[in-house]
Amino acid sequence: MVIKPAFSANSSAPASKECRRAQWLLSPYELSEWIVRDSHAGAIELKLSFRLRMPDGRCLTEWKDFYAAVKEFAFFYRDERYSQVNDAEVHVAAVRSLMAICHGLALDGFRSFKNVTANVIKGLLPRIVLGNEGLYNASTRLSKWLKSREKRKRPGFKLGLPLRSRPN
Repeated sequence: MVIKPAFSANSSAPASKECRRAQWLLSPYELSEWIVRDSHAGAIELKLSFRLRMPDGRCLTEWKDFYAAVKEFAFFYRDERYSQVNDAEVHVAAVRSLMAICHGLALDGFRSFKNVTANVIKGLLPRIVLGNEGLYNASTRLSKWLKSREKRKRPGFKLGLPLRSRPN
């Protein structure tokens, strides 16, 4: 069986709507937010949003190459020809992990997986081990932003706190 890619090289739009349907996928493939369910009895339904905020403030959905790769992974991760994942929670967790890796790679200047080598992944491993905090580097970035704000003098503030007059 030949598998057609869902995205063409020049577009982030799926190659064919018919080629990306599955019983566990309750939403159209094209949407940026899916509802997925368990394959066994379908008792659990979860929302999987691809609208992760990236380092530049845009959503993953606006990063054409990463978005296409994550969506294909999300779809084929449940394909019985390649895996035996039937659980919606495992599926959503795996896709969110890949989105966090995309965020970490974007912080390092990558815009796609095209130039990601084994050495790049080895360099990313210490951050992957730290989980989302390591990949998002949020505490360091937030601390840096707060320090930049502290340096500004603002009237009506003392040591970073607003001064308020007491009512008489």
